[in-house]
Amino acid sequence: MTTSFACVRNQIMICSKKCTFVQKIAYLAVFLLVLNMKTLILLVTFFASLVSGTLSNQKVNAFAEDADGHIWIGTFRGLNKYNVHEYHQYFCTDDTLGLPDNQINDVYCARDGRLWVATVNGIAFRTETGAFQRITIPGDNRNFSRIIETPDGRMLFSNTLSLFAYEPESAQLKPVVRDYFAFGYPPEACLGERLYVISGGSMLKVYDNQDFSLQDTIPLPFTAYHLCHTGNGELWLSGVGNLGIYDTRRHEWKPLPE
Repeated sequence: MTTSFACVRNQIMICSKKCTFVQKIAYLAVFLLVLNMKTLILLVTFFASLVSGTLSNQKVNAFAEDADGHIWIGTFRGLNKYNVHEYHQYFCTDDTLGLPDNQINDVYCARDGRLWVATVNGIAFRTETGAFQRITIPGDNRNFSRIIETPDGRMLFSNTLSLFAYEPESAQLKPVVRDYFAFGYPPEACLGERLYVISGGSMLKVYDNQDFSLQDTIPLPFTAYHLCHTGNGELWLSGVGNLGIYDTRRHEWKPLPE
């Protein structure tokens, strides 16, 4: 007997609202006997997530908007998807279909539509079924703070000390810069084929985002914590009581506008 994916989902949605907890478990057990793997993943994520009128935590670390207009909000405890009416909350689970950790550091919607999540205990992306696929990470430092996408669609991840690139063929991260030492948040900006990084708060390092070779090291006039690009070749850097503009085309510092 073939069970319709949409039909199963609709019946479980009705059950989740009207049935008691024991009835939910019994209803789920029956369907587990006949559903395929895709539907099983949906069931796990359905019962693992919560719907609420508020955020899972008031300490917000990151947010992003997906192609459907949903706002994804990473907090100190859980990931939230806001659809104008309510918050769908996602948490770390005992199986591998949930987030690696509840403490979210960064959230990013890539150009291909995939949602990436960086936590204090690893990286994951959201699959088409709504589950989260965790990424294999070399080494012991799994606390990732930043997600970057290069102009050609490569996904990069920083754990402050090192920079990693995602390899789709093996579904794992590969270290590409080990002496990264990115300082602050966000400390990086991609401009064309160059990746600009605040290193140690006192240097602006320039890497080639294809082979990740170090191209230049620029001393900073003050201790910088944040950096962003305006799209016209300018990098804006800020620190405590300081602001600077670096022109990446002329390789010089520009005066601040009056």
